[in-house]
Amino acid sequence: MNLSTFESNGWKWFFWSLFPLYALCYAPYGVNETDGGFITGLAWQLLSGKVLYQDIVYIRPPIPVFLRALELKLLPEYYAVLGERWIFYLKVWLYSYMAARLLMPNPKKWILATIGFIVSVHCYPAMAWHTVDGIFFAVLSAYLWFCSPLRYQGLGFWLAGSAAAISMLCKQSFYPLLPFFGVAMYLDHQSTGRQKLLFAGGVASALALWWVYLAQAGLSAMYMSLTAGSTTTGQAVQHGLFDYWMI
Repeated sequence: MNLSTFESNGWKWFFWSLFPLYALCYAPYGVNETDGGFITGLAWQLLSGKVLYQDIVYIRPPIPVFLRALELKLLPEYYAVLGERWIFYLKVWLYSYMAARLLMPNPKKWILATIGFIVSVHCYPAMAWHTVDGIFFAVLSAYLWFCSPLRYQGLGFWLAGSAAAISMLCKQSFYPLLPFFGVAMYLDHQSTGRQKLLFAGGVASALALWWVYLAQAGLSAMYMSLTAGSTTTGQAVQHGLFDYWMI
């Protein structure tokens, strides 16, 4: 399929209009009948002085709760719920573009980004969600590695590694990113050894910061105890294979 300049620009502007369209026409309305708000509740407890994994029972890695706490801290109180929905739409909009740019670096990427956004944005409630955070940082990592101008300065690889680690700290289902990116680095003959080391350094430094915090706070054992139940091989097979088969 060849796109004329007119068609390409039409898809481009349609995609750019999607975020404000959803922010204005969808975000203010609707009732969430699922478990919406649970990350907001955890983040509110965090801001109230409780300690994650000590006073707050949470079976996932910490990044979504930390991010939501930061949002609540920065947003005006009367925008807490509406702002949460706007941020959700923005994350899905951004990772739809980055994924399309990775898969199709030509004018047809606007079609792929548009379809990707419209399909993805209706798969989750419009709320803070650990899966959306994990996808966002995973796609951001790949984008920084392969598409960002920063890759030629080396900084992009460090940031890509950090984003990959942050994705793994969103949900256990993103742990396989570590071997996946290891294989990708081995197969990527266009990147230099120094760039690959920078990526590995970004992963290692981000994960090390988290484990140093856990050790200093005396939370390592509690963190492992709470998160281990959702990190078993059986859980991986169930949610990574059988659930999709049933769907």
